[in-house]
Amino acid sequence: MVSGTNELAEAMYRTPFICNSDKYSLILNLKFLPASQKTMMLKVFRMELEGLQQLEDDESVTDPNRKFRTNVTQYLQDFYRFFKLSPYRKEFEDIFTGRLDIYNSEFFRMVCNAAEAEAGLADYFFNKDFYDDALSLYLRQVAEKPDDAQLYEKTGYCYQQLSDYEEALRYYKRAELIDRKAWTIKKIALCLRRLGKNEEALENYLQAGILEPDNIHTTLMTAHCYLDLKRYEEALKYYFKIEYNDPGNLNILRPIAYCYLALGRLDDSEKYYERLSAGNLSANDLINMGHLALCKGDKKEAVDLYRRSIINGEITEEKFMMIFSEDRQLLVSAGVKPDDLPIITDYLLFTIG
Repeated sequence: MVSGTNELAEAMYRTPFICNSDKYSLILNLKFLPASQKTMMLKVFRMELEGLQQLEDDESVTDPNRKFRTNVTQYLQDFYRFFKLSPYRKEFEDIFTGRLDIYNSEFFRMVCNAAEAEAGLADYFFNKDFYDDALSLYLRQVAEKPDDAQLYEKTGYCYQQLSDYEEALRYYKRAELIDRKAWTIKKIALCLRRLGKNEEALENYLQAGILEPDNIHTTLMTAHCYLDLKRYEEALKYYFKIEYNDPGNLNILRPIAYCYLALGRLDDSEKYYERLSAGNLSANDLINMGHLALCKGDKKEAVDLYRRSIINGEITEEKFMMIFSEDRQLLVSAGVKPDDLPIITDYLLFTIG
């Protein structure tokens, strides 16, 4: 046996970077390695052992739980390896294929202070974006602490991230009753807007704006609500506030240009679309610029812009037709003849095909 083999085995035992079953397999195969390779491995693992010793000495003061975490990690690695690779794995139910909701087990309640452990576990899930698991735990805590506004906020946020805006709204409103603040009011407004309740969303954003008059995001969302409601003049006032504070922001040019288009102020709209052209134009930008050209009587330019919106691959012909149909009233109100619209779309699709 090569001198130092026990030292090699000790280094492998102590390293946290290899799972136990791999260590076991490697030790069993050592006897098949040539002496030169064993000597080389020993040198490497001696360095590894020295590094691990130094690491343990450094972290023993700052992280007293390091060894425990390493043991737990390797135990789970071995467990996972068994359920995925063992020839007997099919004789057992694979716990890694289902939901690992250990907090619902009797074992969890036996070994932990359930309330304290669940609170910490819920926040862990929340911070790691596991909103479904976090929600299950927050709902239990809310039932036990009905006056905790933060729990209602977190529960509402979990529902929001899971796209259940009705439930999110319900919990945000409970939080707002206990502790009224701009963050909660804006979340209420967001849910209302996602649910298509634009008037109510606007009311809440206006309230948040009173509490945070200098918050750019609140200003932007207020403008978007006015735009949703087709109240273009009011929307422009808020968009201009953002443009004044951030004149280099190309994204704010889009809604301003569109509002001017919807108001029939075509020259103003064109100026903003020209500025927007300095960046990358989206399919919607090209469609709206096509609308602008059509409203100004330049049908050839309009068709060319519409064609570009489709051939760049961002939207399909079907999506274009849906958008065009939704914008029909805007075009007619701007002076485009209704009978011209089907002719233009037929010509457009013919040239693409």
